[in-house]
Amino acid sequence: MLERQSMVALHKIYRFGGAVDPIVLSSGVARVVATIASPITAVLIIRFLSLSEQGYWYTFLGLVTIVNYAELGMGQVILQFAAYEWGDFTNDAIASQNGSRLKSIFRITLLFACLTALVAVMIALTLGYVILAGRGAGDLNIYWVGPWVFVALVAPLNIALAFVNAFLEGCQMIVGSNLRRATQAIAQVIAVLVVFMMGGKLWALGAGQLASLIAGGFWIALTQGAFLRRMLADFSNNKQVSWRDEIWPLQWRYAVGWATGPLIYGLFNPLIFALIGSEAAGRFGFTFALVGVVGGYAQVWSASRAAVFTKLNGAAKWCELKTLFASSFRNSVVTYLAGAVLLLLGIRIVSAAVPSMSGRLLDIYSTVLLLAAGFTTLLIFSIMYFVRSFREEPFARMAWISAILMSCLLPVGIMLFQTLGASGAYFVSQLCVLPIAYHIYQDYRKRIPVGST
Repeated sequence: MLERQSMVALHKIYRFGGAVDPIVLSSGVARVVATIASPITAVLIIRFLSLSEQGYWYTFLGLVTIVNYAELGMGQVILQFAAYEWGDFTNDAIASQNGSRLKSIFRITLLFACLTALVAVMIALTLGYVILAGRGAGDLNIYWVGPWVFVALVAPLNIALAFVNAFLEGCQMIVGSNLRRATQAIAQVIAVLVVFMMGGKLWALGAGQLASLIAGGFWIALTQGAFLRRMLADFSNNKQVSWRDEIWPLQWRYAVGWATGPLIYGLFNPLIFALIGSEAAGRFGFTFALVGVVGGYAQVWSASRAAVFTKLNGAAKWCELKTLFASSFRNSVVTYLAGAVLLLLGIRIVSAAVPSMSGRLLDIYSTVLLLAAGFTTLLIFSIMYFVRSFREEPFARMAWISAILMSCLLPVGIMLFQTLGASGAYFVSQLCVLPIAYHIYQDYRKRIPVGST
């Protein structure tokens, strides 16, 4: 029997205790923990790192984000395929057609996790040296080589772990995945604190990622170990799902769409670091991280339900799909706007109370532009979550347009207007592709039968 105790029930049990969706509740818990961890980390960075070292810290993070492109969107594809097969289950027999296909999907997941980690390590080591060595030569008092190698070796392992988590989320084990993220965030901030207190400075980033990896692996083994062991049965012979014929036709489109995510967002700090310097990169990275907290909270409503959207779509529960997406979208918008206002007020209050903090943050105009760009990105991503429930990826053209715009505007904006230009380039590029995303959304809404229930 396939184990479903971690599965989140649907339809009449959308609301936990009649009040709160358990998926959103657990996502909220994970986000609250991450949000608590973020300011703690920020305080530690200010306490233990100079402004230049802060620039290296966020440049490291930017490079890791670029390295994540080695995933080529495979995580989302795994989630969609697993959710679709889980949604088609008619019985719990592991020998059923859907059970065999799930096992085959898990086999592909593990193989690509290992391959991606290997490729990511090679990319990280090479890219990091090219970006950091030039500007880093002027910061003789900052030792970054060892810490970056440490990060470059650990970060790809977290990518591999994310593949396994995507499979579990596709099998509707979403609540467990959200609680795992909370556990990882706690482990990460504790490790960062310990290494900072020991004088480890930039080594703390890699230590935090290693702690996150260990905590995440332990959580999965403890809570979903039995389920995954059944998925491993007949590992070498289970080839029911063809990567080339079934997964790749969707994956390459996701890979192109990934250009609007990790590849582009990761360019900000490395480019600012290379064109302006470590201090400007520190200010931008610190502020961008705060804006990311706002966006992360807002995305909880849709991102946490991506697998649920696909399950409802696969089961042709159109009315439930439309209702759930509409409420998720509305809540995302309200959450983001409220968070943006609170962030601006918080920055103003903290800067007035602690004047030294203003030197760690971007100016108010750059911050407002970043928030506007983040809001536009939220709208686009919300549309993507809905459309991808059809197990299709029509965003390739939009991704190319966004990538070209960002690649052209970002370096020009930085050279002409420094960090204000970077924020403006981000906003303009996202604003240009929003109409394309909306047009795609309308096309897919028309696929839903009129008067469907």
